[in-house]
Amino acid sequence: MNCDQVEHYINDFCDNLLADNLQSQVSEHISNCDTCSKKIAQHQDYLNSMVKFKSPELEPGLAARMLHQAKNQPGKSSQNASFYKGFIAASVLFLAIFSSWQFVNKPETITPELVKTEVFSTEVTLVIYVPEDMPNADLKITLPNNVQLAGLSTLSSFSWPVDLKQGANNLSLPIEVAAGTNLHQALSFMANINYNNKQKDFELKVNLVTPHNQT
Repeated sequence: MNCDQVEHYINDFCDNLLADNLQSQVSEHISNCDTCSKKIAQHQDYLNSMVKFKSPELEPGLAARMLHQAKNQPGKSSQNASFYKGFIAASVLFLAIFSSWQFVNKPETITPELVKTEVFSTEVTLVIYVPEDMPNADLKITLPNNVQLAGLSTLSSFSWPVDLKQGANNLSLPIEVAAGTNLHQALSFMANINYNNKQKDFELKVNLVTPHNQT
């Protein structure tokens, strides 16, 4: 087995889904190839990191309030209307969750434009509303240029299978915003859901500073 074949099988190998003979061949190859061994280790670290992003369901009251707000926002029509008519327009909503000290206890460190002179760490919660259960859907998130996942600086996008339940689903992402970023400017994330060979794309405008934070 060569390096290209190992790269082709990397996902199934890490998930122990290969046939026994292929699993053994990959194991034998990486035991003698430092490059592939490092790739396997990095990919396994990536998969382990994805696990912690799976969050519990929102509390019913909170989900209802968020979805009410989403329903009243204008959204783009979908080209796959028959499949997506159950999706709420603009149903993907990010909420910025801040530690109180970041904007309250240290006002002297905040310029009027809220341009941070150091890396800004926070957590955003992605809420996705779907009209039906979508087991083993593929969710892909593409990050803005000035944002990285905490501890995963080399990733500009990432995807993994998720079981989306009918109604509200939420996902918490720890992020780091690059130094020098104006926190008053919305960040643009991209999300893509692929289910049964049908896709839906979202552009996500994330406002890190709310009116409450600015006062």
